[in-house]
Amino acid sequence: MNIPSFALVITAAGTSNRFKSEVNGNTKKEFMAIDGHSVLYLSIKPFFGIPNLKKIVITSLPNFMVQTEYALEDLHLQKKVPITIVPGGETRQDSVFNALKEIEGEDVDYVMIHDGSRPYIKLDTIMTTFATATIAGASAPCIEISDSIKEVDENDLIVNHVDRKNLRSIQTPQIFKLQNIIEAHEKAQLDHQTNFTDDTAIYEKYTGKRVILCKGDYSNKKITWAEDLK
Repeated sequence: MNIPSFALVITAAGTSNRFKSEVNGNTKKEFMAIDGHSVLYLSIKPFFGIPNLKKIVITSLPNFMVQTEYALEDLHLQKKVPITIVPGGETRQDSVFNALKEIEGEDVDYVMIHDGSRPYIKLDTIMTTFATATIAGASAPCIEISDSIKEVDENDLIVNHVDRKNLRSIQTPQIFKLQNIIEAHEKAQLDHQTNFTDDTAIYEKYTGKRVILCKGDYSNKKITWAEDLK
């Protein structure tokens, strides 16, 4: 596979409130350790195995910039790929937009957007998603849902038994042609729509293009609760 040039956005500007409530502390989940490395480090490291990575931008809570740099360990010391940490916004979408503005104008074809709290990402998943994106213009990994799904009301009473056959749980990295996802985010900002939690939704709404899903990995879980670190 001829690897196009790409940049990487790592989202780490969340508050980790659900995680903090379980561990009874103030440590963000991205800073926790697994096998001697931070969650953030492990979420980034596999991407260095792909040629043509030109730039990494990490979003951070403004008051955690130093801790974010520290959690990068030796990645911040390497000289091959420049790493920039930018302040996050009020929402995940705002944070990603801040990171994309940092990349805009760079000589790269694609951008990968990955959760800084997905430390179990594998190189195979990244490469499969990237290969799909080079054909379709945009791609994301997904997994089938094994649990029964119910729609409930405000009192947690079931109002609908949802057929899971055509449902998928989406993962990251989500990969897009850089200019397309930048333009989609710009249109969302002009439209005053800033609460998208997923970049595939922004992309499809504001470009009119489709995102092709590919096979994800059940181990590529997002750290949400303390037990996810095990």
